[in-house]
Parts: sequence; structure tokens; C-alpha cells
Amino acid sequence: MEPWEASARRSQAFVLVLGIGLLAAATALAEHRVSRLAALLADGKITAATVIDVSARNGDRFTHYRYDVNGTAFDWDSRIQDAPFSPGETFPIRYLPGDPSLCWPDGKLDATRIKTEVHPIHIGGWVLFSLLVLPALLGELRIRRRKQGDTGPLFTLDQVGRGLAVLFTAIVLGVNFFDDVRAVQAQAFGEQPFGAPVAWVVSGIELLLFFPPLWGMTTHLMRIVQSAMRDGASLSKFGLAVYILRSGHLHPELRRSRVVVLAGAAYFFAIMVGWIAFATAHGI
Repeated sequence: MEPWEASARRSQAFVLVLGIGLLAAATALAEHRVSRLAALLADGKITAATVIDVSARNGDRFTHYRYDVNGTAFDWDSRIQDAPFSPGETFPIRYLPGDPSLCWPDGKLDATRIKTEVHPIHIGGWVLFSLLVLPALLGELRIRRRKQGDTGPLFTLDQVGRGLAVLFTAIVLGVNFFDDVRAVQAQAFGEQPFGAPVAWVVSGIELLLFFPPLWGMTTHLMRIVQSAMRDGASLSKFGLAVYILRSGHLHPELRRSRVVVLAGAAYFFAIMVGWIAFATAHGI
């Protein structure tokens, strides 16, 4: 094994071990959170809490409250949806006897809510794992191609564009299976539209609506981005938008790409406006 390959293999091994370790840590953290919330649901005791403040944080509103357990005061906060009370009001909460600092507004915690609470932890673990493992896999591909004497780019622009189309579609479809998203879908279309679970029905419709235009649009977008990089244009949101509008004039060979990208943007904008209008009309 040549020195460059040995060095690349060591880097791969480190990244893979780190990715697996982070995924395992996230999974263990999620399971610990589930066990604590399950114990709170099963064995929690009821007491009264008094609201001390209502504040806004990260675009959401929170109710801050204080409660007493065996002479010790504890402070906690919950989203306003779970504790819609004003300062000075009292309401029942459920606390864990073995750890009174853990509590929840009574009646707002169930098995479905517990799963929803740990979703971000699972997602974060898989995202970190993917961000580390994917470069390792690409590194393996580069090693094999270099050993064959191929030192060119790993992927063509068309391959990168189509990969992005697959990635974006997978993200959009994956979100449909979150409990809170399924609740909105059920409110909009019912639990079993066409006799199938709503998440699967919505995913099928989104696949038909999103994937074909993304498949064509992202390839042309990558061609324009590559041209912008060659020309030294700004790749900020505004700078790239301006370059897309001007690309057909700057480079006649990009006229078709500009038309495809602008048509795709208009298409997705129309879908977004249609959904907002539909949701508003149905009170969602």
C-alpha cells in the first residue's frame, strides 16, 4: 500500500468511527429521554404550578412557572400551547418523584408526544452520521479511481444535479412521517384518503409533483452555478438570483438552462401559494 493510500485509509477509519460513535451517542441520548418521559407518564405525581412569566424565544412563546415539592421550589417552562396561562394563574403539572426537576403540564404528555420529543435527537444523529460517512464513501471511490490512473472529477455536473434532486426529494418525503406533520396532513386530507395512510398518499403526490421537475431543474442550475464560479460572480442568494437572470445574455449556451430554472422556480412558487391558500381556507 502506497503512503498516500495508507494516509487516506487512516482518515477514512477515523471518520467512520467518529460517525458511528456520534450516531450511537444520539441513539443512547434519545433512549434515555424516552425512558425518563415514560417514567414521568407512568409514575408522575400531580401538584400545582404558578405562572411567573410568559416570554418569546426563537420564534415561539413559553410559559415559565414555579412549583414546590417537599419544600423545594423548582422552575420550568413549557410552550404556550401546552400551558396557555397568564402570570399569577395556577395549573396542574406532573413531576417525576425521583427527579422533581422533570415535569410536564398535566394531560399534555402521552406516548405519541414522547416519540415527537425525541425525533430531533434521532434526526440529528443520522444527519451527523451521514455528513461523516458520505465523505468517507466518496473518498473510497476516489482511492479506487486513482489506483486505476483516473485523476479527473468524481462526478459530472449532470450527476451532481440529479443527486441533489434525489436528496431534496428524499428530505421532503421523509418529513411526511413525523408525527406533528402527519397530524397536519390528517387535518387537511383525513386519516385514510383513498383508503391508505395519509403520509403515504401525500408522499406519493409529492413524488409526482416534485421529483420530475427537480430532476431536470437541478442539472441546469448546476451548469449556471459553475458558470457563475468561473465568472467570479457572487454566490449569495441575491447574487446568484441576479446571475441566473443574466446568464442567458452573458453566455448564450445557458439560455435554455435559464428558462428551465426560472420555469421550475415559478412552478414551485405556484405550488407553495396554492398550499397556503388551501390551508388558510380550511383553517389549518
